[in-house]
Amino acid sequence: MPRIAHFKPQELANTAWAFAALQVCNLPLLESIASTANRPMRERRDFKPPELSTMVWAFATLPYIHAPLLTAISEVALITLSGDPRTKYRPHSNAHFSSQNLANIVWSFGTLD
Repeated sequence: MPRIAHFKPQELANTAWAFAALQVCNLPLLESIASTANRPMRERRDFKPPELSTMVWAFATLPYIHAPLLTAISEVALITLSGDPRTKYRPHSNAHFSSQNLANIVWSFGTLD
């Protein structure tokens, strides 16, 4: 799925959400989404809180566990929530978690545990 490699974070999250909402667990597609999303996530940039929330919700809903991506999402979420200026991750200026984003992330990790 070569086109997925060029998707932006919101496009990745929306695609994962759509398949989860339809309960379609296409493993090659999910692996492509996870691998592509994990690249910018490892660099700690690009993903906004709603995209993190949507991505992890989609994976939990199917359920599909991609440990490296889930670890990266949890790290970015914790760093964003802590607001620690000593970290190398600088979230978007509008990076904040709504109560819905937080609820989705907590539910998702609880479901996948």
